[in-house]
Amino acid sequence: MPTKQLKPIRTLSKSRGVFEELRQAICSGDLAPGTPLREAHIAKQLNVSQVPVREALLQLEHLGLVVRVQDRGTTVTKLTRREIQQMMEVRRYLELMAFHLAAKHLTDDVVLELKRHLRRMQEMVADGDHFAVAEEDFAFHRTVWRASGNEVLE
Repeated sequence: MPTKQLKPIRTLSKSRGVFEELRQAICSGDLAPGTPLREAHIAKQLNVSQVPVREALLQLEHLGLVVRVQDRGTTVTKLTRREIQQMMEVRRYLELMAFHLAAKHLTDDVVLELKRHLRRMQEMVADGDHFAVAEEDFAFHRTVWRASGNEVLE
C-alpha cells in the first residue's frame, strides 16, 4: 500500500500562526498601543522559537501595526488618526511612482507573476481568507517594487 508523502512543516506556517495571533491581539485591543513586544516572551507564550516570532513582527511592521526601533525593541504602533492619514498620503505617492517605474521595466515573467498574485487574491477572497489576501497583496506590491528597478522603493 503506497503511503502518502508528508511535507515538512515550514517555518512560514508557524510565523503565519504567530502573525495571526499577534494581529488579532493588536486589533482587538488586547495588546494596547505602546505595548512592548519581546520576542523571547512571545515565543515562550506561543511555544515556538524566536524565528517565527521575528518573521511575524516583520510582517506586522510592514502593515504598520508595530514599530521596531534598533536597541529599543518592538512596540505596538501608537499613531493618531492624523499620522495614519499622513502615512497613507505618502504611501499613495510612493505606490504611484513604483507602478510608473515598474511599467517601464515590465517583462513577460513579471506580468505572469503579477497575474498569479491577482488570481490567488481572487481565490482567497472567495474563500474568505482575509489574512491570506493581505499576505498575497503584500507579495503583489513587492513584485511591483522589485520591478520598478528602484532599490529604495523595494
